[in-house]
Amino acid sequence: MTLRLPGINRVLVDTIRRINAHYIAIPADRRPEFDDAEWESLGREVDAACLSGDREHALAAIANWERHALEACEAVLERG
Repeated sequence: MTLRLPGINRVLVDTIRRINAHYIAIPADRRPEFDDAEWESLGREVDAACLSGDREHALAAIANWERHALEACEAVLERG
């Protein structure tokens, strides 16, 4: 994928690092799966937003994607 927004790769890398930090803190046998329909939809939204050239839309889509991932991690930890 070719991104049309300068600096957006850095935002994506930082977001993935934050998600990974939470994910690896969860025991391997309890880690959430990131393969549901909502996850796929959010990923497509990030791709489309980044390709659109609309920085604010792209940042909002990335934030929403991150929020979904972190909520999944938190839900696993809350279940104990």
